[in-house]
Amino acid sequence: MNDVYCSFAAGVQALRRRVEALTYGCGGALGVAADPYPHQIASISRILTDIRIRHLISDEVGLGKTVETLMIINALRWQNRSHRTVVIVPDRLVSQWQDEAWTRGHIRAAVPDDIDGEERIEDPVMYIVRPQSIQDGSFVLDPVKYDLLIVDEPQTFPIDVLDSLERKCDQFRQVLLLSATPRLGDPGWLKRFMAFLEPERSALAKFEEIDVDTFLNSIENDAISSEGDNFQGLSDERAEAIYRTCSRERRILREKRRDWGRYLPERKEFMVSVEPLKEERERFNLARRVIEENETAIDMRFYPWTVIKGLQRSRRSARAALDTISDREDNLRTEVDVARTALDNPGDSRFEALLDVLSEIWLERDSEKVIVVAGDNPTIDLLRIALTRYFPALGSDEEISVLRRTANALESEASEIERMTIDLAGFTQGKSRILLIGEWIQAGLNLHYFARNIVFYSPPWAPDAIDQLIGRIDRLRPNGLYKGDKGTHFGHIRIWHLYMESTSEAHVAAGLNALGVFNRPLPPITEPEGMEINKLLVQLASGHNVRSALSELSSIACRWDDNRVHSALECFSPYHPACAQKYYSAFQAERHVEPAMLTTNGDKRLTSRIEAAIRGWTNFLSAGRFFAIAGRRDHQNSKSSFSTFWYMKRNSPSPFEVAEIETGNWMTDHVPFIYRRRDMGSPPRKLVHTDDGEPEGRLLRFLDHGDDVHDSLVEGFIKFSDRIFNGENSNECHVVTFPMGHPALEFSGDILLLSVCMTDTGVVLLPKLDNSEMQRIIDDAPTKKQVELLQQDLSRANELWRADQRWIRSFFCSSLDVRVSRLNTGNWQEIDNHKKWDIFKPLGPDGELKPCPSSRKIDITAPTATGRKGHLISMIDELKATCQDSRRTFVGALEIRKECVKTEGNDLIRLRTEQYNRRMSEKDKFSKEQFWRGQVEAAERSLNMARLMLDRQIKYLEEIPERVLEPRPERYWSLLLKPAPMDI
Repeated sequence: MNDVYCSFAAGVQALRRRVEALTYGCGGALGVAADPYPHQIASISRILTDIRIRHLISDEVGLGKTVETLMIINALRWQNRSHRTVVIVPDRLVSQWQDEAWTRGHIRAAVPDDIDGEERIEDPVMYIVRPQSIQDGSFVLDPVKYDLLIVDEPQTFPIDVLDSLERKCDQFRQVLLLSATPRLGDPGWLKRFMAFLEPERSALAKFEEIDVDTFLNSIENDAISSEGDNFQGLSDERAEAIYRTCSRERRILREKRRDWGRYLPERKEFMVSVEPLKEERERFNLARRVIEENETAIDMRFYPWTVIKGLQRSRRSARAALDTISDREDNLRTEVDVARTALDNPGDSRFEALLDVLSEIWLERDSEKVIVVAGDNPTIDLLRIALTRYFPALGSDEEISVLRRTANALESEASEIERMTIDLAGFTQGKSRILLIGEWIQAGLNLHYFARNIVFYSPPWAPDAIDQLIGRIDRLRPNGLYKGDKGTHFGHIRIWHLYMESTSEAHVAAGLNALGVFNRPLPPITEPEGMEINKLLVQLASGHNVRSALSELSSIACRWDDNRVHSALECFSPYHPACAQKYYSAFQAERHVEPAMLTTNGDKRLTSRIEAAIRGWTNFLSAGRFFAIAGRRDHQNSKSSFSTFWYMKRNSPSPFEVAEIETGNWMTDHVPFIYRRRDMGSPPRKLVHTDDGEPEGRLLRFLDHGDDVHDSLVEGFIKFSDRIFNGENSNECHVVTFPMGHPALEFSGDILLLSVCMTDTGVVLLPKLDNSEMQRIIDDAPTKKQVELLQQDLSRANELWRADQRWIRSFFCSSLDVRVSRLNTGNWQEIDNHKKWDIFKPLGPDGELKPCPSSRKIDITAPTATGRKGHLISMIDELKATCQDSRRTFVGALEIRKECVKTEGNDLIRLRTEQYNRRMSEKDKFSKEQFWRGQVEAAERSLNMARLMLDRQIKYLEEIPERVLEPRPERYWSLLLKPAPMDI
């Protein structure tokens, strides 16, 4: 049996952790192992507190969409442990998602068709699925089994996969789309995206036989018309309600780099103009002739543009291009022969420019890593050999890493990604200083951990390719939040763009510069814009009307700068960078939940204080002999440190078993963990080695909300303390001996009553779920299929309830309240705040005092019941006062919420009414009336379920104001003790 006082303190710390998750922890979202940036905190709050989760996150490349999504998943799983997610991603992103899900999000994700992957995961909470698995039917999307559907980069999927997803998406209770380039300006893509984001409105548009764009515009225009002359003078509450119910962009989030540039490196561009040698000009003259012979060719992916680019790259690329021209252009054989002869000259002006760039970089810092975009395989091969001649240090096989396009066209994308990961190992593990890549290496590679220099030796002629390549290093970086908050410059992403003077390439380079693709991320480009840009780049490459083409490209870039508004209600949006920054500043100013055992930490950021408190907690669990926790070094990397967790044995057994930790023996069953974000490594470590006999290593946990071990500890101590310290079981008094220097010794010899109460406002203020009426409708359904469909409605209703619970928690802060009173001449005298908090901290305020206190029971008579009652009354009074303060702003927010709920519910009712009416009109299509009648009754049940869902949700919301007037603590414990100095 563990010490009574320490057990009480352990329970209080568990309650503290739970309240922390409910308040500034954003419902568990910030338990993810990543620094929470202002735009991310604002976005996850917006999504998690919305009526339902059906959103597109279209932040610019590098702003952390994946991490933001993991934060949302973590909050949903923390609220509902049975929550399940399915993520559909391109092949190239599978490994990234799998690694990030574990290292940051506490999730061991399964890849269903990964036969040679990690060991089988039983009942995974997340599946990561390739589009091919949807295409071939090997993975079945089941909206009953999975709560959340995530689709990452959907615009890269085959059309038949998108069709399959679109048919199923309305049945999922939650949907998140991720894309930096969603192409919403294209009617076809807009229709697809809105099928995911606005399934009811998309279906209603179809019923009315109009396109969804027109339908959404009509909703906005009706909202504007309904306000009449008051449209420009609406109150903030009314404006927000209109935006959240009527705006076509109400579920689209897009953060721009320019708004959060202080958290990112600054781009520094170097345009390097290379004067070609006389012999090289022969190739460029030939390129101009080929263009003249193919003036109608406008697609740069095909001939003649492929050979024109080849002629302006390396000699090896040029030879292959000359062979192609010779086969296709009989009238240019003379020019081809001249250019081929000129290739015998060993001079290479572009390569000499590259040598100058690399020398400049390494003269400044010889450890710098450089990514060189070589364009194609022949150029990669030439550079791989040539660079070692001029930089002998690069002669080792480990000094240059290469990513080349596979020669095997039949190789699957999954196999190519696996090979790519192997090829990258030298660069990512710190052995290589140069990475040679082609222009096809784009999304899915996060190279920002390793390099800040990128040289476009043979630059792509496509803006999106350049954008993606720069985006591999221009991303949120470790320690970026700390530097941004302090106003420290984060350094530069350095971009060199080499081009040959007086060539097609030079004209294209000028066009790309006019678009600004090297100094900022691209916005989403509509299909017409993309076609126009391609046409202008072809015009430049051909040398026709160069000045006019450059002017038009500059105009396109200016239109992007104008930040075009797609929604007529954009002016009513409450979601702006200034609001996000204000929200973030309030977040950082939050006081940590007391009583926290904060170990020494000079960093005053809230996340750092949270981490310091976790360290104090784990120190206490070890010192109190609840669990065996010790610091260790990685046996394969002595610079890597972590802690290990297992059970106590012998004389002091652990109080309960912890999820994910077996009880066999330490050597096989202990788990390694970290609790500080700065200990994760760059890139984040997934495995560590706690012993020499572990060649494969152990999974490294991040100990925070969402991690099974962490949450099992919190839940275990709460249940453990519920049995011992509830109000009726705490009449015994204990002498507790504290080490010298502990604040509790100020009251040595006094009888103290310690009380704690915890209130989860989401539980206390929102009526409990009552599914009885909905269940009766389900029970009346005659067929299994109808029952399944109605069960989905029940699950949807439950998820709406959880959404309201998250929203309530964002308004009414959950609380942990502690009281300490000393017995003075028969009366209880309450102790002030700071002193009372310290008494709940066995290792002292800083979590460092040792040894741990110990207790022994004594016989003593004290008016315990009176003290407990007094504590409870004062706690309830404080809870009421806090709720009343929040109630003042809540009333207006409740009206907005109800309007949003009614709009959402009425959309569904209207859709199902249309479906019911259609069934009623289809009698002639059925050979037997009973079949038709069954369809009508099924549609009627579905309609009744929609009405019941709306009525129930409104009823619950309308009960909240009354509940706020009389809130009750969710949990109350107490302990009677007498402090005494420890005899050491």
